[in-house]
Amino acid sequence: MIAAVGLSSAALDVEGLTATLGRRPVLTGVDLQVAGGRSVAVMGDSGSGKSTLLNCILGLVRPTGGSVSVCGQQVRSGLSSRAARQRRRSVGVVFQSGHLLPELDPVENVALAGLLAGLRPQDAARRARALLDRLGIDCSSRSVLEYSGGERQRIAVARALINEPPLLIADEPTGSLDPTNRDTVSDLLFTLPATVGCALVVVTHDPVVASRAESTYRLTDGRLVTEAGLTVSGRA
Repeated sequence: MIAAVGLSSAALDVEGLTATLGRRPVLTGVDLQVAGGRSVAVMGDSGSGKSTLLNCILGLVRPTGGSVSVCGQQVRSGLSSRAARQRRRSVGVVFQSGHLLPELDPVENVALAGLLAGLRPQDAARRARALLDRLGIDCSSRSVLEYSGGERQRIAVARALINEPPLLIADEPTGSLDPTNRDTVSDLLFTLPATVGCALVVVTHDPVVASRAESTYRLTDGRLVTEAGLTVSGRA
């Protein structure tokens, strides 16, 4: 279904990333490499820079130093059409609240992401239905508001996957879910690297969710460190 990234290649390569908010340093030299087929969890206190790191990876914030590459292509920063097109084709994102459009049904919500990336309407709809079927979503309802929180997150995962991205980012994907739905969504997310070959980066406050990743890091003093306190400099 998804064109897999080679399991030995770096789907995401962050090197020496620095960023500031105003005059305050937020990232002071972040290194992170994640291969296709691998999963990483990033934890950190509020204000530690997790959102800034994600926004730099997505090209929404221009770093003051370092670089971000997805599959060997440097990420463009800014709101230009070229930067937006690169994001749509190379990175899928799952947000905490799903960010689904309530006036659309599940197929329309998922297919819209494909249309924005240039898929033909019939191809976008076909991919959307196939993904939703695989994720166990009954598409008979006319609005996503008729679905449970866990079902809406599965719809959001389908939307993130429709463009077959080599990199999938999940930003607090279970933060608004009860324990049962948290486990269901976590099960889904952490099977994706093996089943579709993407790299997965999950940002979470939940140690139960983080424990599912193959590697877990904490953002501290502007750098990624392992749980043992060692600064990250290798590959996941």
